[in-house]
Amino acid sequence: MPKLSSHHAVAAALRDVPNAEMLASLLDQASCVSFDFFDTLFARPFAEPEFAFDLLGRRLGVGDFRQKRIAAQTEAFRRMAAEGRKEIRLSDIYACFDVDADTQSRWLSAEVELELTLLVPKPAVLALFQALRTAGVKLAISSDMYFPQTFFEDALRQHGIESVEKIGRAHV
Repeated sequence: MPKLSSHHAVAAALRDVPNAEMLASLLDQASCVSFDFFDTLFARPFAEPEFAFDLLGRRLGVGDFRQKRIAAQTEAFRRMAAEGRKEIRLSDIYACFDVDADTQSRWLSAEVELELTLLVPKPAVLALFQALRTAGVKLAISSDMYFPQTFFEDALRQHGIESVEKIGRAHV
């Protein structure tokens, strides 16, 4: 079987990747390559992810939104642990806001829309992902984030990645 790293698309994508020789060696041994969604395939344009809450608060007209959002997330994690669940959903976080259900839904949708607009693909990693896909490599995308699967599908689609079989959730 030919080495994956010698596939023309993969070799071209590796040119811009740090430690390309070591990565090529690992790719040649892999039966599946996994990519984390945030901070690997995509990034946000902020030093701290919570800066998005400040921007969202301004858009919603809620001055102390960051504090409220962090408190709601903390409460959602507390409830998750108390119920013995292993993962949290964005809807769990918004259920902890002390506002009516319509406002919760509107704020949740606004957060999803904002996050989709803020995502910036990491060009070298995305090129490698696409090259591996072209080479027929089995790929996995995972995330430990609370966004619904439709968020990840929409984000991938808007950056030219179609027909991903299933996007997994990592349990930390």
